[in-house]
Amino acid sequence: MSQELLPGRTCDKPSQCRSHVCYEKKECQGTGVDKNCQTHDDCDPETYCGTLDFWPFESSCLDYQEATGECKEDYECGVDHYCWYNSAEDVRGYKQK
Repeated sequence: MSQELLPGRTCDKPSQCRSHVCYEKKECQGTGVDKNCQTHDDCDPETYCGTLDFWPFESSCLDYQEATGECKEDYECGVDHYCWYNSAEDVRGYKQK
């Protein structure tokens, strides 16, 4: 029975994991940094699925942004950070707070 557990969750067998890979340490494996992904749920913990803003619009798992790094959505930030406007003049980019 598949449970679709996300990367980083505890597992007993591969069929419990969304990726169908359960490490020896009983943890579901996700997609590593710089590897192709389709959604944030595909990526290892503390990473997100980022898409290029230009052709060929490829997506890959990336490390979370630094505390002062620019971001477009909250998924790019650590669990205790979020995206917000850098300044009133900056309407195209976001910064974490």
